Amino acid sequence: MKKKAKTALAAVTAPLLLATGLAGTANAKDVWNRGVVYWTYSMATAQGVYSQHVLTYSLNDGTLKKAYGKWAPTYQKSYANAHGQPLKFYTANWRVYK
Repeated sequence: MKKKAKTALAAVTAPLLLATGLAGTANAKDVWNRGVVYWTYSMATAQGVYSQHVLTYSLNDGTLKKAYGKWAPTYQKSYANAHGQPLKFYTANWRVYK
Protein backbone atom coordinates (compact mmCIF):
# COMPACT_ATOMS: atom_id res chain seq x y z
CA MET A 1 0.00 0.00 0.00
CA LYS A 2 2.85 2.44 0.75
CA LYS A 3 4.31 1.91 -2.72
CA LYS A 4 1.00 2.86 -4.38
CA ALA A 5 0.72 5.99 -2.25
CA LYS A 6 4.25 7.10 -3.14
CA THR A 7 3.62 6.49 -6.84
CA ALA A 8 0.36 8.44 -6.72
CA LEU A 9 2.04 11.30 -4.86
CA ALA A 10 4.86 11.44 -7.42
CA ALA A 11 2.34 11.40 -10.29
CA VAL A 12 0.56 14.43 -8.81
CA THR A 13 3.64 16.36 -7.63
CA ALA A 14 5.70 16.26 -10.84
CA PRO A 15 3.19 18.14 -13.05
CA LEU A 16 2.60 20.71 -10.31
CA LEU A 17 6.32 21.42 -10.00
CA LEU A 18 6.67 21.78 -13.76
CA ALA A 19 3.61 24.02 -14.01
CA THR A 20 4.85 26.36 -11.29
CA GLY A 21 8.41 26.50 -12.62
CA LEU A 22 9.90 25.01 -9.48
CA ALA A 23 11.43 22.17 -11.48
CA GLY A 24 13.16 24.54 -13.87
CA THR A 25 16.21 22.45 -14.74
CA ALA A 26 14.39 20.76 -17.62
CA ASN A 27 14.24 24.02 -19.58
CA ALA A 28 17.71 25.32 -18.70
CA LYS A 29 20.25 26.31 -21.32
CA ASP A 30 23.79 26.41 -19.98
CA VAL A 31 26.07 28.81 -21.85
CA TRP A 32 29.73 27.95 -21.31
CA ASN A 33 31.79 30.67 -19.62
CA ARG A 34 28.75 32.96 -19.41
CA GLY A 35 25.78 31.68 -17.40
CA VAL A 36 22.43 29.97 -17.58
CA VAL A 37 19.15 30.78 -19.36
CA TYR A 38 15.70 29.60 -18.28
CA TRP A 39 12.42 30.53 -19.91
CA THR A 40 11.68 32.75 -16.91
CA TYR A 41 15.05 34.47 -16.45
CA SER A 42 18.76 34.51 -17.30
CA MET A 43 21.70 34.78 -14.91
CA ALA A 44 25.42 35.23 -15.47
CA THR A 45 27.46 32.78 -13.40
CA ALA A 46 30.93 33.77 -14.62
CA GLN A 47 32.75 36.66 -12.99
CA GLY A 48 32.80 39.82 -15.07
CA VAL A 49 29.68 39.04 -17.15
CA TYR A 50 26.32 40.80 -17.45
CA SER A 51 23.20 39.03 -18.75
CA GLN A 52 20.12 40.39 -20.48
CA HIS A 53 17.09 38.11 -20.81
CA VAL A 54 15.44 38.05 -24.25
CA LEU A 55 12.02 36.54 -25.01
CA THR A 56 10.46 36.10 -28.43
CA TYR A 57 6.69 35.83 -28.27
CA SER A 58 3.81 35.63 -30.72
CA LEU A 59 0.91 38.04 -31.03
CA ASN A 60 -2.62 36.97 -32.03
CA ASP A 61 -2.00 37.86 -35.68
CA GLY A 62 1.13 35.68 -35.78
CA THR A 63 3.74 38.43 -35.71
CA LEU A 64 6.74 37.86 -33.48
CA LYS A 65 7.90 40.44 -30.94
CA LYS A 66 10.93 40.55 -28.68
CA ALA A 67 11.00 41.59 -25.04
CA TYR A 68 14.27 42.53 -23.35
CA GLY A 69 15.11 42.44 -19.67
CA LYS A 70 17.45 44.81 -17.84
CA TRP A 71 21.17 44.10 -17.82
CA ALA A 72 22.06 42.22 -14.65
CA PRO A 73 25.53 41.64 -13.16
CA THR A 74 26.94 38.25 -12.13
CA TYR A 75 24.57 36.15 -9.96
CA GLN A 76 21.69 38.60 -10.42
CA LYS A 77 18.63 37.58 -12.46
CA SER A 78 17.45 39.39 -15.58
CA TYR A 79 13.73 39.08 -16.39
CA ALA A 80 11.76 39.92 -19.52
CA ASN A 81 7.97 40.17 -19.85
CA ALA A 82 6.06 38.51 -22.72
CA HIS A 83 2.83 40.20 -21.56
CA GLY A 84 0.96 36.90 -21.32
CA GLN A 85 1.51 36.04 -24.98
CA PRO A 86 2.66 32.58 -26.19
CA LEU A 87 6.40 32.18 -25.86
CA LYS A 88 8.27 31.06 -28.99
CA PHE A 89 11.92 31.29 -27.97
CA TYR A 90 14.08 32.45 -25.09
CA THR A 91 17.76 33.38 -24.94
CA ALA A 92 20.11 35.90 -23.36
CA ASN A 93 22.55 38.55 -24.45
CA TRP A 94 25.91 38.55 -22.68
CA ARG A 95 28.32 41.42 -22.05
CA VAL A 96 31.77 41.06 -20.51
CA TYR A 97 33.04 43.87 -18.30
CA LYS A 98 36.44 44.41 -16.74
